[in-house]
Amino acid sequence: MLNERSEILFIYQVKDANPNGDPLEGNKPRTDPETGVATVTDVRIKRWIRDYWHDRLGLPIWIIEDRKEDATLKEAFERFQDMMKQADKNPKDIQKSKEKLDEAMEYVKKNWIDVRAFGCVMPTSGKSEKTPTITLTGPVQFSGFNRSFHKVEPMVIQGTAAFAGGQGAFQRSFREDQILPYACIGVYGVVNEIASRETGMTEEDRHLLLEGLWKGCLDLISRSKFGHQPLMLIHIKYNDGYRIGDLTQRIKFIGNVEDDKLRDVTDFKLDLRKLKEDIEKVDDKISAVEYIYDDRLRFEGNLSPADLPKAKPLSL
Repeated sequence: MLNERSEILFIYQVKDANPNGDPLEGNKPRTDPETGVATVTDVRIKRWIRDYWHDRLGLPIWIIEDRKEDATLKEAFERFQDMMKQADKNPKDIQKSKEKLDEAMEYVKKNWIDVRAFGCVMPTSGKSEKTPTITLTGPVQFSGFNRSFHKVEPMVIQGTAAFAGGQGAFQRSFREDQILPYACIGVYGVVNEIASRETGMTEEDRHLLLEGLWKGCLDLISRSKFGHQPLMLIHIKYNDGYRIGDLTQRIKFIGNVEDDKLRDVTDFKLDLRKLKEDIEKVDDKISAVEYIYDDRLRFEGNLSPADLPKAKPLSL
């Protein structure tokens, strides 16, 4: 388990891509209707971290698309029962015995890193009668909606599809893609050492979390996601249960052009002076301020993450 609480400030850019489509709005990029900024859910962030763990590092994870032989998706209880059978554990025994349930809980915590980091809800049965559910609160929590530092202007891009739109057609159909020309997005997260006592999250898991956040963003190279680039990651570790809070609001985004004309990392500066002041106020509560950033970033007053109190380069 973890001994220290920590906070995460992660900033990344999206160019000519869709950072987080809304399925209820035709996969249009999510935006805040009141402010016009782009929004990205915590689910989207956790997804690319999980994908990095599974696809790049080969680590087993709980939340993954799993299909039956007829190609239909498994329900959660079906996936759980299959995993237990592979581990030579009888799902029926787990449903009836607290001892067997506790053994199953220890097994899932030991074997699935996303359970240790993000928690889980695992039904042991799909039946309507009452059966136990493994429920763990994750130590790692990201803001439910992570926002861009500026207004965005979604664009509709039309193109020609690869195939006809129906039988008997002589021409290929058309498609529409909805993208953002540019967005600089801030992500805030907390790693709670108290919750880690229940899930068993380790310091190695915390490092893999930061690695997955940074490198998983780089791995977003599908057609709709190509254009993601990590820009800055600051990880503040505390001596006790303290946290500064709301880190994305403690830096200032200074654009050199109007919001609708932003297109590149060179079109703005980041002002870290407020964050530095707030760190200095609680210097005695902080053990380290780890950082990594893109060297193309420009900072107001040349105050970079390396100039923050107790700054330490983060190797990922």
